[in-house]
Amino acid sequence: MRAYLDLDLALVSDRGGAVQARVTSSPAGVAEAAFELPVTPMELARFLVATGPARTPARGISLSPSPVDLQDIGGRLNDAIFAGDIRACFQRSLALAEQQGKGLRIRLNLSGAPDLAGVPWEYLYSHALSRFLTLSTDTPLVRFLDTPARSTPSGLDPPLRVLVMISSPSDAAQLDVQREAELLRTTTADLTAAGSLELVFLDSATLTGLQHAIYQRFHVFHFIGHGGFDRAAGTGVLVLEREDGTSHLVSAAKLGTLLHDAKSCQLAVLNACEGAQTSGQDVFSGVGQTLVRQGLPAVVAMQSEISDRAAVAFSHEFYYVLASGRSVEEAVVEARKAIYLTYEDSEWGTPVLLRSAAEEQPFLLTRPAALPTRDQHWAAMRAAAQEAAAAGSDRVAVPLLQQLVAENPDDDGATALLARVQTDARADASHDPAQRVRPDGRADAPVQPGPQPRDQASRPAPPAPPAPFPPVGPRTPRPDPRRRRRLTTAVVLTVALGFAGVGGYAVWRSVQPTDSASGASPSVEQAYVVTACGEEAELPDPSPDLVSIPCALQAPVMDGDMSDWGDVPAWHASETVYANPEDAGAADFASAWYLVWTRDFLFVHVEVLDPVPTPVDPYSPSAFWEGDGVSFEFGSDPRALADTERLRPDDLHVLLGVTAERVLTAANAPGGRGTFEAAIGDLGVDTGLQFTEQGYLIEAAFPWSTLNVASPPARGDVFGMNLNASNARLNGPTAPTDLARMVSSNPIRTSAEQNLPGLWHTAVLAGPSA
Repeated sequence: MRAYLDLDLALVSDRGGAVQARVTSSPAGVAEAAFELPVTPMELARFLVATGPARTPARGISLSPSPVDLQDIGGRLNDAIFAGDIRACFQRSLALAEQQGKGLRIRLNLSGAPDLAGVPWEYLYSHALSRFLTLSTDTPLVRFLDTPARSTPSGLDPPLRVLVMISSPSDAAQLDVQREAELLRTTTADLTAAGSLELVFLDSATLTGLQHAIYQRFHVFHFIGHGGFDRAAGTGVLVLEREDGTSHLVSAAKLGTLLHDAKSCQLAVLNACEGAQTSGQDVFSGVGQTLVRQGLPAVVAMQSEISDRAAVAFSHEFYYVLASGRSVEEAVVEARKAIYLTYEDSEWGTPVLLRSAAEEQPFLLTRPAALPTRDQHWAAMRAAAQEAAAAGSDRVAVPLLQQLVAENPDDDGATALLARVQTDARADASHDPAQRVRPDGRADAPVQPGPQPRDQASRPAPPAPPAPFPPVGPRTPRPDPRRRRRLTTAVVLTVALGFAGVGGYAVWRSVQPTDSASGASPSVEQAYVVTACGEEAELPDPSPDLVSIPCALQAPVMDGDMSDWGDVPAWHASETVYANPEDAGAADFASAWYLVWTRDFLFVHVEVLDPVPTPVDPYSPSAFWEGDGVSFEFGSDPRALADTERLRPDDLHVLLGVTAERVLTAANAPGGRGTFEAAIGDLGVDTGLQFTEQGYLIEAAFPWSTLNVASPPARGDVFGMNLNASNARLNGPTAPTDLARMVSSNPIRTSAEQNLPGLWHTAVLAGPSA
C-alpha cells in the first residue's frame, strides 16, 4: 500500500462571498491566498456535459457531448486554487514527500464553501508537472470531511464482499436492471472466479431488504440507480423501491444510520448509471457527504452519469486494486487510468472520492486476495461477450467488446465479433424508425422518427418579414415595432393572491394573527416576503419597454400538470419575425408566456397554439429553434448598451425543443464572431409537457446558475430577455425539418438583432404583486 503525506487544503467563503484558499496542514507548513473561480457557470455546465457520456438523463434522449479542452479548464482551476503562497507550499510539500518515497495526498475540504462542491476538481491539471493530478498515485485528490472517526476492523478477510443494489421503481425513469447486473457481473467475472471478489445482488431494492442484508459482513455497498437532492430537507436522497415497486425517497441520513452500525462496511459506491434520473450534474455528492458524516470511512460517488463502457473499465480496475490490499485512493486513481488509457472520451474524472478524518485506512486486508492474470481477465470478458451476443443482448456485448479490444488490440476474434454485433444492432434499428444507434453501437431510448442532423452553419439566416400575427388572447395596443424596439406588450402586473405561486402565501396569511386596526400583520408578512424575494427595491417605472416578473412564494411543480400556474399574467410572443415562403400551414400558430421566479429558479410556462406538432431532431440540440418548441435570449442588464454592441460572455440563447414525450433543453453561447454558436446539448433542468387539441403546454425550472447568474437574485434585479416560439414543417417522412414560422415578443427579433442585446427587452424581478 502506498504511503502518503497529507496536504490539507480548504476553501472558505466569507459573508460577502469572497473565497480564501487555505493550506491548514502540510509537510511544508501553512499558507493562504485569495481564490476566484476562473470559469463561468455556463463553462462548467458545458464542461460536465462534454466530459460525460452521450447523455440519456431523465428525458431519455442521447445527445453527443461536444469536445472540450480538458487541460484548459483543468489548468485554470489548478492555477486558481494553487496560487501565490499555496503554489509554493504545494511544490515544497511534493518535494518533501518524494524525498521520503511517499505520495502527497491532497485533502480538499469544501465545507466552508459548499457552493463550490459542483466544480469538477478531479480534472486539476498542473502545467508545471505536465499532467492531471488525479491520474497519478503520487498526487491523489480526496474530498475531505473533518468528521469524527469511527472504529473500524483492524483487518478484513478476503474475498472482498460487495452488496449490490440496483433500484428502478415502476414510477420512475426505467432502468434495465437485468442488464446493469449483467454488466457488473461479467466485468468482474475473472475476480469472482479467482476468489478475490464476491458480488451479492439484492433481489429487492427496498430499505427493509437492505437493512436485513447489510449486516452479513459486506465490505462495500454498491448502489446503481436514481438519486437527487431534497432541497426542502437540505439532504441528498436515493430512490429505492417500496414493497409495491413504487419510488421510496430515502434520505442519506436514514441510509447512513443503517451503514453506521455495519462496521464491516468500509465503502459505498454510488453510481447514477446512464439513463438514471438525477438532479443536476453533481449527482451523489450530497448523499456521499452525509454518509461520511454518519461515520462511513469512504464514499465513491459519480458526479454525473457514467457510460456503460466507462463503467466496465472503472468497476474492474477499482475492485481489482482493492482486492490486492491497496488503498481506496490508489484504487480510484487506477480506475481513472483504466478509463483514460482505453476510452476516447473524458469520463475518467467522473468518480469523486470522499473520505472522513479516520486515521485507519479502509480495506486493510489480512492478506492479499488471489488475483487473476491479465489473460484470465481478457478470457472472462471474451466469454461473457460471446454469451451476451449469442443471446441477442447487444447492449451487454458491445461495451465489453469495446473495452476488450481497447485493452488487447491483438484480439482479432473480439474485433470481428464487435464489428458484427454493431452491424447487426444498426440493421435492427434501421427496421424500427423509433430507435437509433449511436456510433459506439448502443441503441438509444426510443424516439419519434425525426430528421438527420445538419450543419447549422450551412443554413441561411432567416429574413425578417414584418407582418404582424394575431396573439393568443387579449393584449394591449402596441406602438410601431421599429420605434419601440424592446418590449412590444405593455404589461401591468397585478398578480392575484389566488394563483399557485402566491396562493400558498394567502393560505399562510389566513392563519396569522392580524392587526386589529388594519386587519394585517405587517411585520410577519414582510419577513415572509423578504425571505422569499429579498428586500424591497426601487423598480423601473412601468412602460411598454419593461417586463416585470413576479416572485413566487410557492413554486410551481414541474410535472406536466399546469394547474398550479393559476392566474399569472401572460406575455404574448406572437409577432411573426420569420415565415417560410413555401409554408402555408402555420396560420394557426402563436404563443403566450408566463414567468415567475424564486431565489433558486426562473420558472417558465408557455402555451403554444400549434395543432400539428412536429418533433425536434434530438441529435441537433443547437438547432432546436428549427423544430417545434420555444426559446428565449437571456443576459445581464442591457440598459446601458448601445444598439450595435455585440453579445457579452454571459448571454445565452436557451432552447426548449418538443418531442412526442418530453421537452429537451439546450443552450447556445456567444462565439468568437459575436454570434450565438452551439454550446451545450442538455441543461439538465426539470421540465413538464402537456398536449392539447390546440397545441401544447411547456413548463421548465431553470436554476439561476444555468443562466449564468452566479448568486441568488432579488427584487429589483434587471436582465435582458426575448421570448420566442418556433413552428416546423416536415419535408416528407424522412427529410429534415425546416423552420416554417417564428414568432417573438420582440417584433425585430431576427437572426441579426438576436446578437445585439441592446435591442432585447428589459426584464425586472418584482415582488409577489407589482
